[in-house]
Amino acid sequence: MKRLILTLTILIAGVAWNSTQAETKENRAETPHELRIGVGDCSIYYAQRYTNPLHPPVVSGMEGIEKSRHFDMILPNIFIDYQYRVNSWFAAGVQVNTIWDKGTDCTINIAEMEAQLIDFSEGWIHLIPTATFTYFHREWVNLYSGIGVGYAMQIEAKHKARNVWHTFAAQATLLGISVGKGHWFGSFEAGALFTGRSFPDRCFTFSLGFRF
Repeated sequence: MKRLILTLTILIAGVAWNSTQAETKENRAETPHELRIGVGDCSIYYAQRYTNPLHPPVVSGMEGIEKSRHFDMILPNIFIDYQYRVNSWFAAGVQVNTIWDKGTDCTINIAEMEAQLIDFSEGWIHLIPTATFTYFHREWVNLYSGIGVGYAMQIEAKHKARNVWHTFAAQATLLGISVGKGHWFGSFEAGALFTGRSFPDRCFTFSLGFRF
């Protein structure tokens, strides 16, 4: 994931370096559609679920029983975002997010010295209508904030059983920075993505976009 974030950061910096002319409000009106693909930082999402295998927590209600969860594969938050710019300061759109992981649940019976290992995989899919407010226009840099509320689905497969939960999803972009002129641009966002079953799932994103 660190390599992916570093690669996107370098590409965004390249876009900014080549942006030598201002993107005026008139230019923005000629390309009202924006399509982005990006990756988000899920460190907090996984920190909430990760347990050190050397020090598993005691589960209440069953004395002498301990459980831990170990991740074998962790995929970052990947998203696709579409925005239609109604005017120079407001845009409406929709964002689709995914987060996936795979690992093993370990249950240890201390009294009987037995351990049970169960493989699991789980993932989230978010579908969120969004509203974006651009409040700063300067040459090749735009600053914006945004909000969104929508639908989330959690899928979990464990020991040949499959469970699906449906809940709401919401996101808030506290600070967004877009760099680039013309059709291509890059962006960085700081905020939060969360659902009715988890908070937060994402705090930072890097993306590349195309205006048309």
